[in-house]
Amino acid sequence: MNKIILDTNIYLGMYYANNQDCLSLLEYFTLKKIEWIIILCPSILEETQLAIKRMHRGIQIFHEHIIHRLMNLSKLEICNPSNIDLKCKVNDPDDIHLVECASGSQCRYIVTLDRKLSVSDECKVKLLEVSEFITNFISVN
Repeated sequence: MNKIILDTNIYLGMYYANNQDCLSLLEYFTLKKIEWIIILCPSILEETQLAIKRMHRGIQIFHEHIIHRLMNLSKLEICNPSNIDLKCKVNDPDDIHLVECASGSQCRYIVTLDRKLSVSDECKVKLLEVSEFITNFISVN
Protein backbone atom coordinates (compact mmCIF):
# COMPACT_ATOMS: atom_id res chain seq x y z
CA MET A 1 0.00 0.00 0.00
CA ASN A 2 1.33 3.45 -0.92
CA LYS A 3 1.95 6.01 1.78
CA ILE A 4 1.52 9.74 1.39
CA ILE A 5 2.15 12.79 3.55
CA LEU A 6 -0.02 15.83 3.05
CA ASP A 7 1.66 19.12 3.95
CA THR A 8 -0.18 21.41 6.35
CA ASN A 9 -0.99 23.76 3.48
CA ILE A 10 -3.01 20.95 1.87
CA TYR A 11 -5.23 20.56 4.94
CA LEU A 12 -5.71 24.31 5.12
CA GLY A 13 -6.44 24.46 1.39
CA MET A 14 -9.10 21.78 1.85
CA TYR A 15 -11.00 23.65 4.52
CA TYR A 16 -10.26 27.34 4.12
CA ALA A 17 -8.94 28.34 0.74
CA ASN A 18 -11.51 26.51 -1.37
CA ASN A 19 -8.57 25.31 -3.45
CA GLN A 20 -10.21 23.06 -6.03
CA ASP A 21 -7.30 20.63 -6.18
CA CYS A 22 -7.24 20.32 -2.40
CA LEU A 23 -11.00 19.80 -2.35
CA SER A 24 -10.59 17.05 -4.96
CA LEU A 25 -8.09 15.36 -2.65
CA LEU A 26 -10.50 15.65 0.27
CA GLU A 27 -13.25 14.00 -1.77
CA TYR A 28 -10.89 11.30 -2.99
CA PHE A 29 -9.58 10.45 0.47
CA THR A 30 -12.97 10.48 2.19
CA LEU A 31 -15.33 8.93 -0.36
CA LYS A 32 -13.31 6.46 -2.38
CA LYS A 33 -11.79 3.13 -1.62
CA ILE A 34 -8.16 3.92 -2.03
CA GLU A 35 -4.84 2.20 -1.95
CA TRP A 36 -3.16 5.04 -0.06
CA ILE A 37 -2.36 5.46 3.61
CA ILE A 38 -2.16 9.05 4.79
CA ILE A 39 0.71 9.46 7.22
CA LEU A 40 0.20 12.05 9.92
CA CYS A 41 3.01 12.91 12.33
CA PRO A 42 2.51 14.86 15.54
CA SER A 43 4.54 17.76 14.10
CA ILE A 44 2.19 18.06 11.10
CA LEU A 45 -0.89 17.82 13.32
CA GLU A 46 0.55 20.42 15.70
CA GLU A 47 1.39 22.80 12.85
CA THR A 48 -2.12 22.37 11.43
CA GLN A 49 -3.71 22.97 14.84
CA LEU A 50 -1.70 26.15 15.37
CA ALA A 51 -2.62 27.49 11.93
CA ILE A 52 -6.31 26.75 12.52
CA LYS A 53 -6.22 28.44 15.92
CA ARG A 54 -4.59 31.53 14.40
CA MET A 55 -7.18 31.63 11.63
CA HIS A 56 -10.05 31.38 14.09
CA ARG A 57 -8.38 33.46 16.77
CA GLY A 58 -8.57 30.55 19.17
CA ILE A 59 -12.25 29.72 18.73
CA GLN A 60 -12.09 26.15 19.99
CA ILE A 61 -15.23 24.75 18.32
CA PHE A 62 -13.90 25.39 14.79
CA HIS A 63 -10.53 23.96 15.75
CA GLU A 64 -12.03 20.73 17.14
CA HIS A 65 -14.35 20.32 14.14
CA ILE A 66 -11.56 20.54 11.59
CA ILE A 67 -9.18 18.31 13.53
CA HIS A 68 -11.98 15.73 13.87
CA ARG A 69 -12.48 15.78 10.07
CA LEU A 70 -8.76 15.34 9.50
CA MET A 71 -8.67 12.33 11.77
CA ASN A 72 -11.49 10.72 9.77
CA LEU A 73 -9.71 10.88 6.43
CA SER A 74 -9.73 7.46 4.82
CA LYS A 75 -6.82 5.32 5.96
CA LEU A 76 -4.76 7.28 8.41
CA GLU A 77 -1.60 6.17 10.18
CA ILE A 78 0.03 8.14 12.96
CA CYS A 79 3.80 8.03 12.84
CA ASN A 80 6.07 9.49 15.47
CA PRO A 81 9.57 9.42 14.00
CA SER A 82 12.38 9.77 16.48
CA ASN A 83 16.12 9.99 16.08
CA ILE A 84 15.90 10.31 12.31
CA ASP A 85 19.28 10.92 10.75
CA LEU A 86 18.36 12.61 7.50
CA LYS A 87 20.70 11.79 4.68
CA CYS A 88 19.43 14.63 2.57
CA LYS A 89 19.01 18.38 2.64
CA VAL A 90 15.77 20.35 2.83
CA ASN A 91 15.85 23.94 1.59
CA ASP A 92 13.42 25.24 4.24
CA PRO A 93 14.23 24.42 7.89
CA ASP A 94 10.53 24.86 8.76
CA ASP A 95 9.72 21.85 6.56
CA ILE A 96 12.34 19.40 7.81
CA HIS A 97 9.65 17.71 9.91
CA LEU A 98 7.85 16.66 6.71
CA VAL A 99 10.90 14.84 5.39
CA GLU A 100 11.61 13.34 8.82
CA CYS A 101 8.05 12.07 8.94
CA ALA A 102 8.40 10.59 5.45
CA SER A 103 11.71 8.98 6.31
CA GLY A 104 10.44 7.57 9.60
CA SER A 105 7.35 6.07 8.00
CA GLN A 106 8.95 4.89 4.75
CA CYS A 107 6.65 7.19 2.85
CA ARG A 108 7.43 7.80 -0.83
CA TYR A 109 5.49 11.03 -1.46
CA ILE A 110 4.86 14.41 0.12
CA VAL A 111 2.06 16.42 -1.47
CA THR A 112 2.38 20.16 -0.99
CA LEU A 113 1.24 23.52 -2.31
CA ASP A 114 4.68 24.94 -1.50
CA ARG A 115 6.37 25.37 -4.87
CA LYS A 116 9.56 26.60 -3.20
CA LEU A 117 10.08 23.46 -1.12
CA SER A 118 12.86 21.24 -2.42
CA VAL A 119 14.91 18.30 -1.20
CA SER A 120 18.28 17.03 -2.34
CA ASP A 121 18.61 13.99 -4.58
CA GLU A 122 19.63 11.82 -1.62
CA CYS A 123 16.09 11.97 -0.26
CA LYS A 124 14.03 8.89 -0.90
CA VAL A 125 10.86 10.94 -0.92
CA LYS A 126 9.37 12.70 -3.91
CA LEU A 127 7.68 16.08 -3.60
CA LEU A 128 4.51 16.45 -5.64
CA GLU A 129 2.27 19.42 -6.18
CA VAL A 130 -1.41 18.65 -5.69
CA SER A 131 -2.16 18.85 -9.41
CA GLU A 132 0.70 16.41 -10.12
CA PHE A 133 -0.66 13.93 -7.60
CA ILE A 134 -4.16 14.20 -9.06
CA THR A 135 -2.91 13.78 -12.62
CA ASN A 136 -0.58 10.88 -11.86
CA PHE A 137 -2.57 8.92 -9.30
CA ILE A 138 -6.22 9.96 -9.12
CA SER A 139 -7.11 10.62 -12.73
CA VAL A 140 -5.91 7.18 -13.79
CA ASN A 141 -8.17 5.36 -11.32
